[in-house]
Amino acid sequence: MSEATTSINNTQDLEKYILNELYNREEIIEFNYKGSSSGLDKLLNNALNKEPFINYSIKSWNWSYEGYENNINITINVDHLLSKSEENEVDNKISDILSNIINEDMSTHEKAKVIHDFIILNTEYDTNYEYYTHYDALFKNKAVCNGYALLAYKMYQKAGFTVGFVEGFSADQHHIWNTVDINGHTYHIDLTWNDPVPDLNYPIYDYYMLRDDEISLDHKYEGSFSTDTPYYRLLNIDISSNFDTHNDLMSLMKKINLEDKYQPITINLNGKYINFDQSPIIQNGRTLVPVRAIFENLGMEVSWDSQTSEVKGFNDSFNIKMNIDQDRAYVNGLEYLLDSPPKILNGRTLVPVRFISESIGKVVSWNNETRTVIIK
Repeated sequence: MSEATTSINNTQDLEKYILNELYNREEIIEFNYKGSSSGLDKLLNNALNKEPFINYSIKSWNWSYEGYENNINITINVDHLLSKSEENEVDNKISDILSNIINEDMSTHEKAKVIHDFIILNTEYDTNYEYYTHYDALFKNKAVCNGYALLAYKMYQKAGFTVGFVEGFSADQHHIWNTVDINGHTYHIDLTWNDPVPDLNYPIYDYYMLRDDEISLDHKYEGSFSTDTPYYRLLNIDISSNFDTHNDLMSLMKKINLEDKYQPITINLNGKYINFDQSPIIQNGRTLVPVRAIFENLGMEVSWDSQTSEVKGFNDSFNIKMNIDQDRAYVNGLEYLLDSPPKILNGRTLVPVRFISESIGKVVSWNNETRTVIIK
C-alpha cells in the first residue's frame, strides 16, 4: 500500500480537509488517516454531510479505503452539481445583483424582501425537471425547488443573513425550502411555492416568513425551526421603534399583504383611547405621540414656534416647553433631561408621552400584549 500525500491525524482535521476539498469542487479526495478504523464509515458520512449547502450541491458520493489501524488510505469520489468555475460565476453574479438591489439604508426586512422578489421575478419553476442548481436559476432562469433553495441560501448569506434549509414534503412530493433569520427570529421562506405555475410575473407572499405552525399546514418535515413570534408582530414592533425606517416598513407591510395585521401603539387616557393622525412610535424606549392631541386631551393649550422649533403645552398650573431634537425640557421653568427628544415625522411633531403625563401628576404604565400606554 502506497501512502497518500496528505496525512490527517484526528477527526477535526479530517472534517476540515474534506469540507475544504468539497468547496473546491474536487472530484477525487484522497488522504491518509492516522486515526482508528472504528466507526470510520460514520465519521466519513458525518464529514460529507457537515455543511448543508455542500450536501445539496452534490449529486452523489462514495468512498473506499485500505490499510490498517492508524494508517488508512481513504479515497472519496464526488459527483458535484457544479464545477468550481461555475460556482465562481454564481458568486460573482450574486455580488453584482446584490450591489444593485440592496443599499446601506435598507432595513433587514427590506433586504430580505428584495432578495425574495429578485429570485421570484427572475426564475420560473422547471416543469421538465432538468434544472436543479442555483447556477440554473441564475443563468437559465429555471430551476426546481433545489435550485431555488440553493440560490436563496447563497444570496441571503452573502447579504449577511443567517440562513438554512428545511427538507420535507409538500403536496406529497419531496421538497426543500429555506429558513431565514430576521433580527434574531427564524422564519420559513419557500420561494418555490411563492412562484407558482404558470408563472405570475410578480411575487406572492403566501409562504414568506412563516412560523412552524403556519407552514406545517401543508408542509411536512421533522424538527422545529422557527420563532414563536409571528412575523407581523415583529414588523409591528420594528415599525413603531425605528424612527428612520417607520414609513418604509409601513410600506413593506402593505406590499407583503400584512396591512390588516398592523397594530399601532395606542394611548388610553382615563379609560378612553386617544385618536392620532400619526401613529405613536418608540424611540430609545420612550413612546412619542403627536403633540397637539396629547396636550389637548390632558387639558392643555398648545403653541408652536417655527423659528425656534419650540413646542409648548400650558394651562393654569403647568407650562411645559421642549424643542425638536433637543434633550432638555422645561416644566414651570425647571430643566429636565429627556431620554428621547421630540421628533418630526410625516409633518407631525411627536413628544414623549410619559414625561409629559408624569410632569402633570399622571401615572403611566405599559401593556406589552396590547401595545398600549395607560395614563391615569
